Amino acid sequence: MARKASSAAVPEYLLIASGLLSLGLSLSACATADRLIPWQRTYGGPEDDWANEIAMLPDGGFIVAGWTESTGAGKEDAWLLRLDCFGTILWERTCGGGEDEKAIAVAVPPGGGFIVAGSTASKGAGKGDVWVLRLDPSGRLLWERTYGGGGDDRAYDVPPLPGGGFLVAGRTESKGTGGNDAWLPRLDSSGNLLWERAFGGGEDDNASAVAALPGGGVMVAGNTESKGTGSWDAWILRLDARGALLWDRTLGNAGFNWINAAAALSGGKILMAGVTFPAGERHMDAWLIRLGDKSELGATPGAAPNGRNTSPPSAARLPPRLRRPAWLNSTKGFS
Repeated sequence: MARKASSAAVPEYLLIASGLLSLGLSLSACATADRLIPWQRTYGGPEDDWANEIAMLPDGGFIVAGWTESTGAGKEDAWLLRLDCFGTILWERTCGGGEDEKAIAVAVPPGGGFIVAGSTASKGAGKGDVWVLRLDPSGRLLWERTYGGGGDDRAYDVPPLPGGGFLVAGRTESKGTGGNDAWLPRLDSSGNLLWERAFGGGEDDNASAVAALPGGGVMVAGNTESKGTGSWDAWILRLDARGALLWDRTLGNAGFNWINAAAALSGGKILMAGVTFPAGERHMDAWLIRLGDKSELGATPGAAPNGRNTSPPSAARLPPRLRRPAWLNSTKGFS
């Protein structure tokens, strides 16, 4: 059976929107009453350099994860910048080998330091492996691990879990049933693999973000070609603390629908963000989805008898039509 384009060919700028939004929000920590933008900075050298995600730190500073072609050991190297509240570089690190490496996600574990997830072509078992690095607060590498098989495997999120350790969200060509399957490796605090789960069908599927839930378990935000009504549909999976699938839903229309970020709210609610591109339309809309528990989600308008939502709730889409900015027309993106 002829395969559709893999998720590597999907406009993966959709997966960086949350990082850009976080940067805009985080800058307000240093804002003054009379200045909307207290500062702005550029970082990099003579080649292409990319910031993919940013996290705010307890001291008001930031950690930025991305990749660089301007410095380091390979074609592209993972790149981490530690900034103070005003964007001054306190330190920066590059990590990688002779091939391409990228830092896609970064988070701050409860014990301090940083956890970074990305991809590597210089290490591991396949043409691209998931790559997780643990750094101390000064950027010193404490450990690194690769996960994957003979295919192309990628990580998009790596949140710390309340019980310790981390859950990686990404996609895999090496495991599962389809061209790409959503993939969730569960790691302990030292990066050892405790368990892994792959979910998907005969087409391409991925997991782009994870939000931990009170009382254990996680909500996974992903995207699927194997289920739903559109060319791509948003895909929501509820897992217990051992990774068992409790239920899953798709949300979307007959066009292109994509979730790239998820955040836990108070009371066990979840907010997800992405884009929706209805069939026949010329432009995408920003898309916000607010979820409650299983019963609330099951009552969403458009729910099919099997529990799959065939259309997003009308309140989930933002009223204004937001045209795609010109910079998103670039084919440059992570694969």
